Formats: sequence, structure tokens, C-alpha cells
Amino acid sequence: MPAGPVLVRVAPGEPPGAAWRDALAESQGSGVVLKQEGEAVVRRATLRVAGAAREVVVKTRIGRGVAEAVKIAAGQGRLARQWRGAIVLGRLGVRTARPLALVRELGAASASETLIMEALEGRSLLEHLAYRDLDPATERAVAEAVGAQLGRFAAGMRFNRDHKPSNLIVRIPRGGEPEIAVIDCVAVRFAPVGLGGVERMLASLVLEPIGCGCPPTVWEMRRVVRAAARAMMTRRDGTGPVPGAVSALAWALWRAAAEIVEAHGDPTPRVNPLTAPSVCPDAGPNGWPGDGGLLGSRR
Repeated sequence: MPAGPVLVRVAPGEPPGAAWRDALAESQGSGVVLKQEGEAVVRRATLRVAGAAREVVVKTRIGRGVAEAVKIAAGQGRLARQWRGAIVLGRLGVRTARPLALVRELGAASASETLIMEALEGRSLLEHLAYRDLDPATERAVAEAVGAQLGRFAAGMRFNRDHKPSNLIVRIPRGGEPEIAVIDCVAVRFAPVGLGGVERMLASLVLEPIGCGCPPTVWEMRRVVRAAARAMMTRRDGTGPVPGAVSALAWALWRAAAEIVEAHGDPTPRVNPLTAPSVCPDAGPNGWPGDGGLLGSRR
């Protein structure tokens, strides 16, 4: 790790930066590694911060070279951008893994940044697609939640370039409606003209599962597309769209997303998210047993 000045940014209402820095030092990389790729490591851990145990997710990234060190020092590193993306999405009403602290350690020719976020309970959308573990009523409710979230992106004139199912956590409160939380906000951008980037997010929802061997069905995606179109056409005062408008927009989204999927190369990921420690322990030999539908049921 770089040896140099340490800068700490903390979320409002959280303990001071020194408490988070000390908690990281005491943890010494403990916890369960969820993902490791290149110079980036993601782990789930329990940190003792200001005397209290906190269940968190810790992302650490080392930037090699002067250019990367300068970016991190200037607050333009990937994890700093994720912090800002989470703030933007929160203002739009999109649930995220809330950033708690950002620690940057600076060196002459390298730097590191560590983002500490709240740990969310629940499986990723990709895991649900792979293991088909939801009942039909919950599947339909999740579909509505996925589509409605896309509508909130569009309403705020934002889109997520990395809106893949492994970055979406499905939270199902007891007796409540499902909630979709975005856990990687680094690729949140201003929405392009036209369909607002919703078609690109829809394509991302399909491409990653295809690459992991658990693609959604046509019927599943139709339910999500229609829910997205309905959310996009609903005014802020709750007034619904004119008759036929939802179907027309849904068809436009469907065609645009399908073109992106068809033009895409091999979607097989470099690191399969389904091999992470949090995956379903009772998966079958193909990794995705069951015959249910996630994003809308055929039943």
C-alpha cells in the first residue's frame, strides 16, 4: 500500500474520519472476499468503529503510476466517483448501498482508495435469475420494482452504464414490496437524448445473465420493459399516460434494447459473479436449478 498522507471523507452523521481509518487498520483485510479483479478487492467485514461493530462492504483499489495517483488525490478515482453516483441516485429515490467513508492513501507513484459502504441483506438479481428461488407473486413484484427503478433514472435524466443484475440487490421486506438497490454507482451518467439510456440499461439486464448461462426469458423481459415504460410515462403528479402511450414506448424500448443485445459480442464475464461466496449453497450441477421466472412469471 502507498505510504503517505491519508485523506478521509465521511458521510453525515457518521463517526469522524480517524475512527474509520483506525477500524480499517485493525481489520487487517479480514472478512469474506466477494470479488477480486486486478488491483481491486471487495470484501464483506465487521469493523469496530468508535466502539461499535458495523457490518460493511469494503472496496479497495490501488492506482499504479503517477497519473492514477493524481486522479485519486484529486478525488477523481473510481471509488470517489461511486460515492458521488450514490448521492445522485439517492436524490432520485433510487436505493443504493449507502457510502459511509472514503479513505485515500497517497504516495509518490501510487495511491489507494477504500470505500466503506453499508452491507445490504438480500441476493443479487443475477443470483435470483440463476437459482429461481422466488414464488410467482414475488417474481411479479420484483419485475415491477426493476421497471419502476428504470423510470426513476429517466425522470432524473440519468442512466447507469453498468446496470447489470449482479450490481442490483433485491431486498424483500416482510410484508412489504420488493426494493432494488444499486451497489455499484461508478458509471452513473447524464442520460443521452432519445430513450434516456433506458434501452441500454435494459440490454445490460439481459447480457450479463446470458454470459453466465441463466438468461431471462422473453416473457420475463416483457414485464420489465412494460413496467419501465409505464413509469416513464407517469407524470410527477401521478397522472397516468394517455391510452396506447405505454405500449408504444414499450415497443420502442424493446426494439432498441434488442438491437444492442444482438450487436454485442460474447458477454461472458472475465470473473463470473456466481462464483462469489454469497451464492446459493444448494445450486445444482449447472449452477441454476429450477424452472421459475424472475422478471415475470409464465405461470
